[in-house]
Amino acid sequence: MNTAGIRRYTLFAASIAVFTAGSALCIRANLGVIPQLCPPYVIGCIPGQELSVGTLTAIMQIIFVAIQAILLRSDFSMRDLVQIPSAIATGLLLDFAMIATQQMQWDDSATGYTLRIVQVTIGIALVIAGYAIQKNCHEKMAGEGLIMAFSKTLDVTPFVVAAVFELSMIAIGLIFCIFYFGTVRWDIIGAGTLLSLIVTATYNTRTQINKPVFWKDEAIASDKSSAADGMQTNQDSFPLVITIARTHGSGGHDIGYMVAQRLGINFYDKEIISETAKKLGLEKEKVQQWDQDTSIRSLGRDEAVFSAQSQIIRDAAKESCVIIGRCADYVLRGRPFCLNIFIRSDEDYAVTFIRNKDNLAEDQAREVIRIKNKARERHYAHYTGEKWQDPSHYDIVINTAKIGIESAADIICNAVNNITGR
Repeated sequence: MNTAGIRRYTLFAASIAVFTAGSALCIRANLGVIPQLCPPYVIGCIPGQELSVGTLTAIMQIIFVAIQAILLRSDFSMRDLVQIPSAIATGLLLDFAMIATQQMQWDDSATGYTLRIVQVTIGIALVIAGYAIQKNCHEKMAGEGLIMAFSKTLDVTPFVVAAVFELSMIAIGLIFCIFYFGTVRWDIIGAGTLLSLIVTATYNTRTQINKPVFWKDEAIASDKSSAADGMQTNQDSFPLVITIARTHGSGGHDIGYMVAQRLGINFYDKEIISETAKKLGLEKEKVQQWDQDTSIRSLGRDEAVFSAQSQIIRDAAKESCVIIGRCADYVLRGRPFCLNIFIRSDEDYAVTFIRNKDNLAEDQAREVIRIKNKARERHYAHYTGEKWQDPSHYDIVINTAKIGIESAADIICNAVNNITGR
């Protein structure tokens, strides 16, 4: 494992430690546990039940992994099984945190309630911090894996699935409470649970849960000092690269090909898929199927594919070329003499374009456009942490519904002439 991998998993372990510490503080405050732990904690409170809350939590998370495997079938990667040791670690660390916080329980006096409120607030803050650290290291625990699996299967945004998941955990906990205790236990599922639900929902709204920060390790990240890859940086000798991001049906591929032909430079689009498959020893059809599909993550597979594509893009950029899509503007960020273009169009134009190109009915064309653009948006957000259609990422934004494909190619070639002085 390289240095970046060691850092990543160390950070992931730290995120679990912070998450379990916060969870234990919430439990010890006796104002209600966080939503995700409602079922195991209720069961753990049943008289005569000998399993610890940590053990029950680990069992629940392993069940989450099993459900993912059932939902995803062939899309469930062996790499996703890393959630099992993380579930065991979560259980062990939660039990340790429960022992460490055993003395942090307060009476029913005014002072005691004040200390409880402060404690549960700190606990929730630590839980959110654990989530944030985990996203920053590009790993997922079993709960998030289950959310992403349902999102993929039901074609629903992860944010909505996450909200339903949290509410479901509370509902299951309440059912267990009523079944075993004959009433709702507000010390188990109470004000602290509601506060945690609100804070978590607010956090997920801001981060959109499916937008983790890309892990910038040595194998993938690029910056101004390394972007040139050792080549000279004067305008006469440094190759100019044109990256083109595009909405589906805008004609971005055709424009890129036309520009490459006019300038006599290389052109890369589907060629990147072929080279990625060759580099990784995979079938081209499989790589094409995974390309830009981030509705469900398989960390090992997706990191390998994106890393390979990024290296192919950087290698291609050693000569003047046009590169279509695949976050090329991000991969080559900071690189001198890189012209970043975004091609878009009005919906009606895109529908007509796709109908003529693929011989589809109007409603089929609209659905294809929606799905493709959504996939590209998720892909860009997942690997860059940025918005795909944000014009600040691009040097030129062109609407082909107004400009047309030929004129769009003219605009790009004229811009190249201005940059190169040709």
